[in-house]
Amino acid sequence: MTNSLMSALPLVAIVGRPNVGKSTLFNRLIRRRKAIVQRESGTTRDRNYETIQVDNQSIRIVDTGGFQFAKSNTMEFMVDQEVEKAIAEADEILFVVDGASGITHTDERFADILRKINRPVRVVVNKLDDKRGPLQLGEFYHLGFDTVLGISAAHGHGIDELLTDMCKSLPEQHELIEEDPYLFNLSIIGEPNVGKSTYLNALLEKDRVIVSEIPGTTRDLVEESFEYEGKKIRLVDTAGLRSEKKMKSATEFFSFTRTKEALKKADVIVLLFDATLGLKRDSKNILKKILEERKALILVGNKWDLSSQREMARYKNDLVEANGFLKHFPIFFTSGLKAKNILQPIEESFKIFEYYNQLFSTKELNDFLEMLKKKKPPQGGKLKYLVQTHRRPLRFNLFVKGKQRVPRDYWGFLENQFMSHFKVRGVGLKMNLVEEKTKEK
Repeated sequence: MTNSLMSALPLVAIVGRPNVGKSTLFNRLIRRRKAIVQRESGTTRDRNYETIQVDNQSIRIVDTGGFQFAKSNTMEFMVDQEVEKAIAEADEILFVVDGASGITHTDERFADILRKINRPVRVVVNKLDDKRGPLQLGEFYHLGFDTVLGISAAHGHGIDELLTDMCKSLPEQHELIEEDPYLFNLSIIGEPNVGKSTYLNALLEKDRVIVSEIPGTTRDLVEESFEYEGKKIRLVDTAGLRSEKKMKSATEFFSFTRTKEALKKADVIVLLFDATLGLKRDSKNILKKILEERKALILVGNKWDLSSQREMARYKNDLVEANGFLKHFPIFFTSGLKAKNILQPIEESFKIFEYYNQLFSTKELNDFLEMLKKKKPPQGGKLKYLVQTHRRPLRFNLFVKGKQRVPRDYWGFLENQFMSHFKVRGVGLKMNLVEEKTKEK
């Protein structure tokens, strides 16, 4: 189900104990702030992938959480497992250590593990932020690897030399590969603990992200390629969204910011909510943000296997009755844990993306407008003509004579009539009323 083109690229894993600057290095290599960077230990949890270009090569980089030799059944142990997965699939390892604090017992234990793998390992001594840096490299050869490189990820020192050296041991047959474009971006969004990561893992048929009952487990955005019936889309798992007043740390705030960015960049959004609880306040606030952005939207009531509710059809009807605007949006019920009905929202996403990307002819728009004027004209003002100005999302300009006299509730009526007439489903649209200019004689 994943992108075979991407898996063909050489993969370099960035690993090390917590707080040595792995995510700072990752961001430096990909030339943007994708990974969240904080002094708080354990900020990174899931594997974070990105593709970079070095000379004529395409290389995948994976950032990982700090390895801690943690006890089982803890969050730290699950992070360790993610690191081990990254090491197992990598062609080369960047073992990041802290040049300011020197070698620690955890570094030595981790080096013992890395020496047993049959892949090139480069020791990257980070935080060498002054001119004395190169003199500090000697002790790190004691970790038992031939290549030791000094850098400052924060300031960019030594990065070019690192990239040049890194490419020496990568497979030579990999040349610059242009990635196939995704048809669209689909973001999985919802409040904490509604099962977003479980749902993503079920779709991918593998444990791609850490799943825990602890709220806020997912922090960075997790992007994966997904192919369905020969068509490829980008899936994005996000951190749980909730009221800013409930945030307890800077890390949570930055996760919140990343999720808002994913919302803005998405074409289609799957809004997951807990079917056992219904649409609660935080979910409704998220829904409001999505509607304001006029994104294509699918609602998914997850954890249906745990719900004591009535049959799905009645539950859905009750949901729409309580929130009338939802009648134009598809609603599904799934169990990510049991992998039940998980493909239904994906199938629907391709259909509603077509609406989201649709271009209407001027004739069909104005035939609709003529029908509407006969059926129910506004009590004030005169509707003149309708044109489409944008798609992804859908936006239209309705030219009116006497705009100020058109009742405000007529705008909503107009949008509802448009959705019904053109059988548009799952997308928000924006009708801008524009005063028709009087022609000069």
